[in-house]
Parts: sequence; structure tokens; C-alpha cells
Amino acid sequence: MSYQIFSASKTYLPNAIVGNTYTEAELTDFDKRVQKRLDGQEVEYVCELKYDGVSISLTYSNGKLSRAVTRGDGVKGDDVNNKYQNH
Repeated sequence: MSYQIFSASKTYLPNAIVGNTYTEAELTDFDKRVQKRLDGQEVEYVCELKYDGVSISLTYSNGKLSRAVTRGDGVKGDDVNNKYQNH
């Protein structure tokens, strides 16, 4: 069995996560934390169902995959571009 070591890479945009949120108050608290970090910048949310597994940030240039980085800690993840480049 061979193992591949991936280098760390910063994501272009932070991948924030709400976590297990069950109430409107928890969502409001999350929004307040985001607003505080953005210091007045406009924010737009996109919500998706959570599936267990790997989260990955993909960047395309001219219709071709140019960058693939795992979520990691939300700011820096593993650069797995070479693993996905040919797919």
C-alpha cells in the first residue's frame, strides 16, 4: 500500500461551517460571529445538506479544473489538485 503526502494550501475563500445547528438562535449567533469577522462587509449564505465525507473547494479556469483543496480547518486544507486534475 502506498501513501501520498499532500501539501497544505490556503483556500481562496474561507469555508465556514455552521456545525450542528438546531434553532434560529444558533443561526443568529453564527451570523453575528460572521458579521463581526467581516467588519461590515456584505455577506451571502449558501446552505447545502451535509453528507459525511470530504469537502473540497474546486476552482476552474477557462472551463478546466485548476485547483482542488480540501476543507481542512476552513482556511487551509490539503492541495489534492494532482489527484483530481485528470478527472
